[in-house]
Amino acid sequence: MKRRYSVSSESFTPEQFRDVKLKIIPKPEEVKQRIRVTVRSNVLFKHLDDAELNEVVDAMEEIEFPERTVVIKQGALIDENNMYLVNKGELEVLYGEEVVATLTTGAAFGEIALMYGCPRTATVRTRVQCSLWVLDRNTFRRILMEESMRRRKLYESVLSKVPIFKGLLPYERSKIADALEAVHFKDKDVIITQGSTDTDKFYIIEKGEVVCTKKSTDGKSEVEALRLKAGDYFGELALLKNEPRQATVTASGPVKCLTIGREHFNQVMGPCEDLLRRNMGTYKSYEELVSSLTSAKSSSPHFELFGDLSIPDLPESYGDILKYIIRNDSDYLFNLNQTEGFYNAMTEHAESLDVLPEQINIIFSNFKEILAFQKKFNAFLLDLCEGYNVDLSDLAELYSSQAPSFSVYEPFVTSYKESVNTRKECARNTLFSDFLMECHKWAGESIDTYLEAIYTRVPKIAIMLSQLLEATAPSHPDKNLLAIAVRKIDNEVKNMRKLDDENELPKT
Repeated sequence: MKRRYSVSSESFTPEQFRDVKLKIIPKPEEVKQRIRVTVRSNVLFKHLDDAELNEVVDAMEEIEFPERTVVIKQGALIDENNMYLVNKGELEVLYGEEVVATLTTGAAFGEIALMYGCPRTATVRTRVQCSLWVLDRNTFRRILMEESMRRRKLYESVLSKVPIFKGLLPYERSKIADALEAVHFKDKDVIITQGSTDTDKFYIIEKGEVVCTKKSTDGKSEVEALRLKAGDYFGELALLKNEPRQATVTASGPVKCLTIGREHFNQVMGPCEDLLRRNMGTYKSYEELVSSLTSAKSSSPHFELFGDLSIPDLPESYGDILKYIIRNDSDYLFNLNQTEGFYNAMTEHAESLDVLPEQINIIFSNFKEILAFQKKFNAFLLDLCEGYNVDLSDLAELYSSQAPSFSVYEPFVTSYKESVNTRKECARNTLFSDFLMECHKWAGESIDTYLEAIYTRVPKIAIMLSQLLEATAPSHPDKNLLAIAVRKIDNEVKNMRKLDDENELPKT
């Protein structure tokens, strides 16, 4: 049995690291520039400003690892307290004995265990000789943790002043804060133009100043309306409705803004008008706007993930789809094990988080049964494989025989509404919401994303198998076997869709 892990709530504050002396390892300028390019491409560091990025570059040490060397081992306690960034070479990530991912230049690993003091969640081994940039724990925490916490608090403070965000829970504001992207403008750059229909972005000024101008009544000149500085925002109505911009906004000197687009916002939080509806008493001035938005909507009133699912990166060719299905199943199992880490951490620290054990059980429903089933299913699938190759008849027979077992997901679907509501209720507690914020940042995904993936798992299997069926040649001797498997999985989806329809779900 594979060893279970949990996320520790090791207590620390940014103040503990302010006296940490940052290492400076001398490097030629061309080497520094190469590291900057690599680091900039990694999501962990993309929000650092130039000074913070230079601290990371100065502190990183280059270490060579021979071919087939285990860099970190699954289940090991924090051994060298390092995180790693791939400079050159290729490494493989193993869960147990199975390769579940490949790491190449620019990829990072080791940061989750660094932050939470938990055993390593996977083994990482070099495939060829590799050059890795290594960042030690204290430097990692000092630069990333302190600065990210400071920046998030700044972003959340600004978001709390924006009318459309005032009624959000702290955890919800943190989700938006984490989704903000930095964008830089030079002096005189026009950020938005009056009358433009390119109206899908909202901006927060982090550094610098902008000038807002409007056309005169005769349209022949520009009149300065106001100036905005760090901490101010503009374009928030772009998240609500696609209307022409009401003013031109121009950078006055170098400006750094944080921005989020309507589509990205909807992915993170759901349609913005639903947030307004939830706290309509706060947003009287937007009632007419919300009314116009909702009157045009034809979608069902509940959160129907089963209604219009897609898998954007699903390939089209027969061989590629087969490989994708195998890889996707391993990735999904890896994410389930990450979810188990959230579950174990919440369970272990329920009292300190001021959360009741029964609330945790509601949030995760029968997740443990699903995990047990998926481990067995993944083992069956990998037994059929040679690398990423599998015989179609074996794959079809596996899904056909196991289709009834996917009913293990039905209790999860049935209770999903209650899970969503319980998460929101618990997030009103600052201790719990702070815990979720940290887990979200350092695990790379939020608990909402992990649980939503479970909720949509069986419909997505149906999509993958249907695409495979379509790509299979009519003359293929095993196409009928696959068609039977698809029908059986579709029947499971129909049962779950019925449960979904019977349990009205809130939009998240």
